[in-house]
Amino acid sequence: MTSPNVSAEAFTEVKNEPIHLMRNPLISVNNNNDVSYDSVTIDIKPYLEWESYVVKVESGNLTINGNTSIFADAVFEGTEVGKDDGNYIFLAGKSSSINLRDNVEIVLKQDLDLDFIDVGGNAIYSRF
Repeated sequence: MTSPNVSAEAFTEVKNEPIHLMRNPLISVNNNNDVSYDSVTIDIKPYLEWESYVVKVESGNLTINGNTSIFADAVFEGTEVGKDDGNYIFLAGKSSSINLRDNVEIVLKQDLDLDFIDVGGNAIYSRF
């Protein structure tokens, strides 16, 4: 998770093992902070679960000046999916902005072989 008012650094996260993001995004911006990165590279296997955001900007500003590359290959564990379970790359809250200033590559894969359809998956989700 990021700290407030981060500026001018690269963010890289690569994990081959499944990761829980529920209420614990990799990049989090709140309290009207300004966070800036030179680039962002993320390659993870997030569990399919409620409140599963890779980048969560509730209030404040996130700027990525260079390339943004995010690959998320969803993992399902269990027998049932709860209401609103899913995977989301970016969440933009009511008092927020997300500025992606260079090349953007976002892949969200949910090859889960599930027999139900109530699974969410969004590259960008806006909560206004």
